[in-house]
Amino acid sequence: MGMIQTVEKTIKEKAPKLYQQLQEKGTLRQHAMDLAEQINTETVRLVQEDRRKNHWDKLGPMDLAAKLKMSDALNQERVMADLLEFPQDETSPQKPA
Repeated sequence: MGMIQTVEKTIKEKAPKLYQQLQEKGTLRQHAMDLAEQINTETVRLVQEDRRKNHWDKLGPMDLAAKLKMSDALNQERVMADLLEFPQDETSPQKPA
């Protein structure tokens, strides 16, 4: 599943009212594309920050690739959690207390 579809699915699950409003306005796809772009941009920024901060360029190519891949996965998860957090509305499933 691509990032845009993931964003759309997440909006539908976490913010059904917003999903419906965006769908009715015909802006759901654009909204999802914008969020996906923000997620990708921020993930790349954080991966490059990890690379610089941890001096990964001194590693061999295989180790560098492994570090970059792990950093990408972790940072993408973190960014998605931040950018795809929506306020609960009355139709959203409630989180356990």
